Amino acid sequence: VKDFLSSLPGGFWTQFIVVMAVIFILGFFLDFIEIAIVVVPIVAPILLAETSANVTAVWLGVMIAVNMQTSFLTPPFGFSLFYLRGVAPKSIKTTEIWRGASVFIILQLAGLGVVGYFPQLVNYLPLRSYYSSEVAPPPLNPKLQDCLLDYTYEKYNNNFYQSTNLIDEINSYNLNFIPKSSLKKFNQSIAGFKLSKNLLEEIKISEKEFNQFSVKYKILHSEVRKIDRKIIREISKIEKFKKEIRLEINDQEIELLENKIKNIEKNIEEITYTIPSSWKDEKQKFDNILKKFNKSKIDYNRTVDNSYNETVNFIKMFQNIDKLILLNEGFDKIIKNINLENDQIEKILKDFEKGFNKFNNVSDIKKPIKKARKLIKKNFDKKNDAIKYILDAKNIFLLEISWRLEGKEILLNDLIKLLESGKETFALRKQDKLNREQALYLSSCRSTHRDISLYF
Repeated sequence: VKDFLSSLPGGFWTQFIVVMAVIFILGFFLDFIEIAIVVVPIVAPILLAETSANVTAVWLGVMIAVNMQTSFLTPPFGFSLFYLRGVAPKSIKTTEIWRGASVFIILQLAGLGVVGYFPQLVNYLPLRSYYSSEVAPPPLNPKLQDCLLDYTYEKYNNNFYQSTNLIDEINSYNLNFIPKSSLKKFNQSIAGFKLSKNLLEEIKISEKEFNQFSVKYKILHSEVRKIDRKIIREISKIEKFKKEIRLEINDQEIELLENKIKNIEKNIEEITYTIPSSWKDEKQKFDNILKKFNKSKIDYNRTVDNSYNETVNFIKMFQNIDKLILLNEGFDKIIKNINLENDQIEKILKDFEKGFNKFNNVSDIKKPIKKARKLIKKNFDKKNDAIKYILDAKNIFLLEISWRLEGKEILLNDLIKLLESGKETFALRKQDKLNREQALYLSSCRSTHRDISLYF
């Protein structure tokens, strides 16, 4: 069945019409359960795998269901007509029943045409229910990215000025109190937010170039893929004959099969020569344009995601500063109990070190504490050196506390406002859930069937 449908000219729509015609005829003689259980599982995977149409299973199911219902109403063998004939009075002629059914047949055919031409009528509601539900995918879901970029682009044009004002305000502050390593990360994250709009513009430019090139390339691609399918069918014949040769014991039959293989190989060479000479160059151009398009999307996603993550990191640092200050007493406790048994002081150090695990960017504080713990574990007489490490850790701790307190006072509120203003732009991918407006937009966007054949 697959080979037959694949060999038909006209691509998906020819295959679809043939399948629907077969189901329509079978509807005269078979019950809908028999068609649904026997026929649909055979043809549905073939149609759904056709990349040029990329139809959804819901849409295909509705089309098949409406088609079967039309078949059941169509004279002279429609199941529903036989039922009507059985329950109608004898005074009503069969032809009158057929004439009465004709109106409904026309309505069914009109429904087929409308649903076929506007797949959104079928796909929209299930998608809307899904994206609006509690189990809706997060914005980071890969399937949503193309539509999400379109939505984000609209929001950038309408709302990004709010974020820009906040970014300019943050950049106006004197941030020299932040350590150089942290300041570099902070500046990169804020710059990434401002750069995101330009990166999104680059995506749109690459997309336009891709769409323009695809118009002509699609014709060539379709022609070459037809040739490829012919070659694949010929190769499958060769494989079939080779299997027969391995099982054959008659020399004449083997020779006959080998001659068939040689003829097929010659045929493959002839078919290969029909591939247009421009194919390799055009394919290379397409790959380069596609690579550029994909890279522009990766650059945007990486920039906004890294900027968002780093900004959230700073917000947590500032928000948790009061809890971090409580650990200051631990340093004095360690120094006070340094002369305890090694096992005891090692446990105190280990517990103290674990206390920092719930905070961000405290590795510089933990390193000296870890060194002190290892020193005590190895050598009892090195406790004075361990105290030096603890004092080093305390000095680093106090410096961290100092700049984080200042950062909390100056930056915390603005950073929270910045991420809030970017919920529908640069921060959209990192939201936990789609809001109603986004769910409706994505439902509409993804309810159309998109041709993805150029990627194969």
